[in-house]
Amino acid sequence: SQRIHMYVNSPFNYTGNKFKLLPQLVAHLPESTDNMTLVDLFSGSGTVSFNLAGMFKNVVSNEYIFDIQRIQKVLSTGSDTDFARLIECLKMFSSSDYDRYQILRDEYNSLLTSDFTGSGEYINDKITFLNYKAYRLYGLMLSCTNNMMRFNRHGLFNQTCGKRMYNESTEKKLTEWRNLLKTIRNVDIIWGDFETVSANSMRVQNMSDVFFYADPPYSNTEAGYNAFWKQNDDERLFKFISDFSDAKWMISGTDIHGDERCKLLDLLSESGKFKMIELEYDYKKVAKKKSTETHEVIMVNY
Repeated sequence: SQRIHMYVNSPFNYTGNKFKLLPQLVAHLPESTDNMTLVDLFSGSGTVSFNLAGMFKNVVSNEYIFDIQRIQKVLSTGSDTDFARLIECLKMFSSSDYDRYQILRDEYNSLLTSDFTGSGEYINDKITFLNYKAYRLYGLMLSCTNNMMRFNRHGLFNQTCGKRMYNESTEKKLTEWRNLLKTIRNVDIIWGDFETVSANSMRVQNMSDVFFYADPPYSNTEAGYNAFWKQNDDERLFKFISDFSDAKWMISGTDIHGDERCKLLDLLSESGKFKMIELEYDYKKVAKKKSTETHEVIMVNY
């Protein structure tokens, strides 16, 4: 049945956010999804997990970056006071001042690398502490170049100051997103490497009732968050897909980016179990080199 949907754009700016592609992704979903569990393996901004939650029985939203999931939890289950605190912190942390931005970035990176589990602050109020750490990342995202997260290969935030900051449109997006999340009761927000997502976390009897959506960092593009995606991760993901081959799968990717092919998509094609569907997408705005041709595709096994 064709559902007419108003989708809500996530307030987290992720490279490759699928908001504009949602109608096309929905058009290619398997039938009778209302009895299925959606497992969004690389949920990123949460655009797919939360916008499609109403079409599935349950949803597992998994993301590698803990602090993003922390904020999603505050928005989905936090009180009005928690939301007011988030806004307050964002106003305090986001800054178009270069020096203040550098200080915040250094602070956030030191929190990322220190073991604070023994510190009194953490022990006394773990949740407030974790929120405070996550809000710093969000403050950086709001102030950095293109509002895009970027990490170096040591996992430290290294995006440059973009002379931007928290504003009314940020608050509007955040409020709209929170309003969406508040209406949803069937999403488990989890974090970690995709391999840690197990049948247990899906709470399903039968893998044929599971629909995986995977939008991994594209190994053939040079997005900043690819620092977390190593050379052999395409093979690791291919093995994971093969291990759960009884489930239905939709995998997003770019078939060709300039001259670079995507290893994962090649492996899926060679397996003979997936078909490729080209999506209509205009990358002209985001492709740095005008000559770069990018084919946005999905691969499905049903």
